[in-house]
Amino acid sequence: MALNVFSQIDFSHLFDNFHLGPGYILAIFLAVMSFVSFVVTTYDKLAAEAGKRRISENALLILAVFGGAVGEYITMKRIRHKTKHPKFMITLPILCLIQIAAVIFLIIKFG
Repeated sequence: MALNVFSQIDFSHLFDNFHLGPGYILAIFLAVMSFVSFVVTTYDKLAAEAGKRRISENALLILAVFGGAVGEYITMKRIRHKTKHPKFMITLPILCLIQIAAVIFLIIKFG
């Protein structure tokens, strides 16, 4: 009976006035990737302390390149992980600036 009621309701216009521009979509994507980077970076730190299998530096950098730079950089600074590696402490801030600039540009350009 309940399914019959919902099948009669027209949901097609529910999101007609809901529009996310490319800048906001990119921002959401970067936030999700930053969360993934946070989890992976934290795991790597805990694995390092426990002497377990680690996440490769290349994998961490790939996560940063594909959108997780902000989350990874903040996490590394907060938990003091790989902060002595120039590869991370130079590359990550540059990637952060590029990713943040891309979001700002897209929001300004397309809304």
